[in-house]
Amino acid sequence: MSDGEPGLPQERDVPSIPRVEPVDEPPSGSTRGPRPTKPRSREVSDPEGDHRRGQENAKLRFAIHLAWSCAALAVAVGLAEYYFPASDETANLTSIIDLLKLLATTALGFVFGRSLSKSK
Repeated sequence: MSDGEPGLPQERDVPSIPRVEPVDEPPSGSTRGPRPTKPRSREVSDPEGDHRRGQENAKLRFAIHLAWSCAALAVAVGLAEYYFPASDETANLTSIIDLLKLLATTALGFVFGRSLSKSK
């Protein structure tokens, strides 16, 4: 113990390990160099396909907006019915809420049906 402190290991001289750099060589008999880059393919315009995709996206956006709108309207009608209860003689708003639920579930079915068919 060099410092005289108990419990500390003595320092030893450690021989250095020679560093051998690996050489990256091609396999024997190989004359290939770097791979040539592939020429970029030109994009082919498809106006009908673009139009169809635009129509499908518009349908999906409309169905999503319809579902959210129906949900918001159902909440608004439910709150109106809760805070301003109607008498038995006036029209009950439950049928309106049921209609909005029907529209929302139909729109969501369309959205999920379209989304799942695209992933297959």
